[in-house]
Amino acid sequence: MKNVGSRLKQLRLAYDLSGALVADEIGLSANQLWNVERGDSVASSVVVAKLSKVYKISLDLLFFGDEQTFMALVNKIYTGEVQHDHYTLQGYGRARA
Repeated sequence: MKNVGSRLKQLRLAYDLSGALVADEIGLSANQLWNVERGDSVASSVVVAKLSKVYKISLDLLFFGDEQTFMALVNKIYTGEVQHDHYTLQGYGRARA
């Protein structure tokens, strides 16, 4: 299984959200988020729970899901089958039709 930080980064990029925007939304600095995504630091359970809500992913899939299932979700995000409610964030990512 890929580490959780790597999965979090894949989700953020799939939704086309900036690290600064997501970090601000969950109460971290951009550097703290990037450290989590790189695996340089471990996020608290509260931070991971907030990120799972932002990225619309279950904690079960995030932590324990097999790579094929996880990548299927990421691909659905890229193709627009799963969309992010950008209005819940202070900024916007990629526009979706």
